[in-house]
Amino acid sequence: MEHYYKGKNQEEVLTKENIPIMNLPENFAWSEVTGSSRVRTLVGSLNKMLKQEKSLVISGSGPNTTKAVTLAEIIKRRQKHVYERMTLGERVVQEFWEPKQEVEGPDTLVVTRRIPTIHILLDINKTESRPMSQDEELYKAIWTNDSPNGDAKRQRQGQKQVKTCSKPVI
Repeated sequence: MEHYYKGKNQEEVLTKENIPIMNLPENFAWSEVTGSSRVRTLVGSLNKMLKQEKSLVISGSGPNTTKAVTLAEIIKRRQKHVYERMTLGERVVQEFWEPKQEVEGPDTLVVTRRIPTIHILLDINKTESRPMSQDEELYKAIWTNDSPNGDAKRQRQGQKQVKTCSKPVI
């Protein structure tokens, strides 16, 4: 890399039009969480947006995905009966590296990075039924307990366990 200098960057920008959630409502509010976004200051305004529009999409990419999830969880806790749909995606960023010398040697290098993104739809009115995505199926398989022994196990955990000791305590 010592024979190259960094040229331009081409970044795919997150917009309201390229949200990969299927069956989006016609009117919805959208907010992108960035590095300079503060959770405490966004919660109030996003709550108002959700009450007015009845649907809100919160998007974040890279290190800001945790902020987007935190905001969605806080809003869900404050407003009851909010339905959530989550979609994962990616943004493509290309870096162009130009050769330092204009001789016939090296060509321009293109480094492509795929940055993970998350889009969370919070909806007060439950939208029409739709097929479950692969991400949602995986989430449901991991976090739900549909085994027949699950109820019996939970009942046993609720009972007090009495330890018996065969030796007298002095």
